[in-house]
Amino acid sequence: YFVFSGGQIAVMVTDFLQGVFCNVVFVVIIGYFLMKFDWAQIFQGLSTAPESASLVNPFKTSQVEDFNFWYFLIGLVGFIYNTMSWQGTQGYNTSARSAHEAKMAQVLGNWRNFPRNLFLMFVPVIAYTVLNHPDFLQVTEKVNTALSAVDSEEVRSQLIVPMVLRYLFPVGLVGAFAAVMLSAFVSNHDTYLHSWGSILILDVIMPFRKKPLTPKQHIRV
Repeated sequence: YFVFSGGQIAVMVTDFLQGVFCNVVFVVIIGYFLMKFDWAQIFQGLSTAPESASLVNPFKTSQVEDFNFWYFLIGLVGFIYNTMSWQGTQGYNTSARSAHEAKMAQVLGNWRNFPRNLFLMFVPVIAYTVLNHPDFLQVTEKVNTALSAVDSEEVRSQLIVPMVLRYLFPVGLVGAFAAVMLSAFVSNHDTYLHSWGSILILDVIMPFRKKPLTPKQHIRV
């Protein structure tokens, strides 16, 4: 609906509103956790990890299978190599009226990422603390009981953090987090639908046509 009703303009406005809303909720959730948890509890929870797979000391991670040195090295190379190359955001990358506006938009876009990245880093830390600290044994029991009803091991592993949040959040934050997921779902898909649709027309359909499309035909396709 957003793509067809207003094209790129509607997509950009929708994404802007989603970004503002999500960041406000992220900041509120982070603030809530900072008030609810003590740093000593967090450190004690993280310290329960095996010594060679430490979550505190980066020099004692030889037995970490997934998020080890190679994971971060690949991420660093990808961050440099893939700059502005993701086709799903090409609609934004080419929307600025000047190079200056493009640069300023990128600066503001980076500020938008700070609350999100902090949220994505902090929430798993809190979840790990809850599941490994005796002060939160009641929450852990509720989470384990709920997860035991899930047959698929893969799905069960993906539900650990959401289930912890479910039992930690008060009613208002549960609703706010659900609204974040819904708004992010909408804005992500309208962006991709518009961007991939444009790429399909320009890079796949147009090269096979002998006559160029009129603007009306182009929009219709």
